[in-house]
Amino acid sequence: MSDTTVEVRVPDLLTVTEAGAVARISRTTAYELANQFLATNGREGMPAKRVGGQIRIPRAAFEEWIGTPITTWPPLTSVTEAHDVTAVAVNDTLKAVVAKPSRRTKPPQSAQLFSV
Repeated sequence: MSDTTVEVRVPDLLTVTEAGAVARISRTTAYELANQFLATNGREGMPAKRVGGQIRIPRAAFEEWIGTPITTWPPLTSVTEAHDVTAVAVNDTLKAVVAKPSRRTKPPQSAQLFSV
């Protein structure tokens, strides 16, 4: 397995789906919390802003809301977990190390009991 070191910068504006993945909540719940924030003028919900016709989550406000910096980027999904991708996020002062997925070999074929 070969490891490659790269810097991965966390964007200043996250999508609602990305923020939900970081917080480990469903996409639906993330949108509900973002819309709640917009509807209550910031009194409740997940920090959000409208950018054009889309909702974006400011990274700094989101990190304050969850109480910790984002330490993994991109957010882990079943796709990245399946490929054993490990990433450490770069915020304003952190460095990142990303392990490239190794090429997986196919499992050995089991011996056939009967010829076909």
